[in-house]
Amino acid sequence: MMIAKTEIRLIYEYSSLIDENYSISPLGLGYGNCPAVMFSPELYKKVVLPVDLWYRQQGKYFSLHHCGVFDDYAEVYTALFPTSLDIGGLSDYCKVRKYFPDTTCSYIINPESIEMMYFFMHDLA
Repeated sequence: MMIAKTEIRLIYEYSSLIDENYSISPLGLGYGNCPAVMFSPELYKKVVLPVDLWYRQQGKYFSLHHCGVFDDYAEVYTALFPTSLDIGGLSDYCKVRKYFPDTTCSYIINPESIEMMYFFMHDLA
């Protein structure tokens, strides 16, 4: 929580250095939640999510990047109401749409998946 509060404070302090009338409203926030995959979804929900929820409430827009397979975290992330998602390769995109039907998404495509598809397609020919 200390890191989250410091980051928000710095956003406001540095924006006022640009111009004391510089408006950052509505505030857009986001982060890469790549380390989340080191925790089980249950541990993330219990320990990290409360801080993420506070951070999320500080801005109107919130973008969430989750490299790695998203599937086990999809339901937990609904509490964050992200306005956009960046989803890791090999994720179940039907599951993403189940939990985030109207959220703008970008999907990370793993190069090895494309390579496998290329060889598979040529084997069929």
